Amino acid sequence: MRGVLKIFMCLLVAQITVGCTQCRTDYIMPETSDEKACVQTCIHNKWVCNGDCTPNYENCMQSHGFGKRLALAAVTGVDIASSQCNSNKKDCIENCHSLYNHCFQACGGRIHTYKAE
Repeated sequence: MRGVLKIFMCLLVAQITVGCTQCRTDYIMPETSDEKACVQTCIHNKWVCNGDCTPNYENCMQSHGFGKRLALAAVTGVDIASSQCNSNKKDCIENCHSLYNHCFQACGGRIHTYKAE
């Protein structure tokens, strides 16, 4: 069963690696002091949002209980609940980043993403 898990993980890593492209993102700050103050609010909101992701992850893990996760892992070979909670945390962090980008641009900032070479 462990061999199957190793193969699955290798295939997953290979798929993720192939799908990745090297991109770079530059954040160009707005020029006025009001716009810069607005960006500070965006930064604070992102910090608060990211701070909520960890307790949400911990609540997810607690709601599935260690015993349930251990029993499922024994049957499936994978800690499904942990994977789901990790995925939820990743989605939470990505959502915070997306909200920050929207806020940054609404304040007059510009975001330039391009392929890094």
